[in-house]
Amino acid sequence: MQKNLYIHIPFCESKCHYCSFTSLKKRELKPYFDALFLDIKEALHKFGVKNKSLQTVFIGGGTPSCVHFSYYEKIFDFLKQFLSEKCEITSEANPNSSTYEWLKAMKEFGVNRLSFGAQSFNEDKLKFLGRIHSKKEILKALDNAKKLNFNNINIDLIYDSKFDDKKMLNYELACVKDLSLSHISAYSLELEGAFTNKIGYKKYSSFLAK
Repeated sequence: MQKNLYIHIPFCESKCHYCSFTSLKKRELKPYFDALFLDIKEALHKFGVKNKSLQTVFIGGGTPSCVHFSYYEKIFDFLKQFLSEKCEITSEANPNSSTYEWLKAMKEFGVNRLSFGAQSFNEDKLKFLGRIHSKKEILKALDNAKKLNFNNINIDLIYDSKFDDKKMLNYELACVKDLSLSHISAYSLELEGAFTNKIGYKKYSSFLAK
């Protein structure tokens, strides 16, 4: 049976307008990471995870990149013994907080796949969604990742917002065309968080309401 590990980082720098997940501001990071370390140790023991048997590790959130890389060092030192030879280790990251230094340290810890929360390359749409990065920061983060020889990179995109006509979708696709990405995840906008019941904010729902 395949062994996989998910590590949740619930901290964010800001709350995206469509988000309904629990997210915390960066307070008392050390107590959380101390508890997380103990929880990982207990879980691996409970489920009988043997050395060299983990095939995937996924660090999600929240925003893993908004936490200084030093908080991850103890976890990765412990996990080394459990990682299979070809273990895929993914970390989610936001373009504005995944600095060259952060990416470099995470790669040295063993991360070999990145998933950037781009969501859009259009500045107005980014502001509408409550994202705090720009198109320029997306491209900078991707450039830094490639300089560090990350070859397995995903970006998340959101569609079906009120901005998303055919012209916008073609623009988004044109932006990703030459980025040499290994994967693109596209998600239909959910009317949750601050967007709850805002039917006009979603293209398809707005159309049905007419």
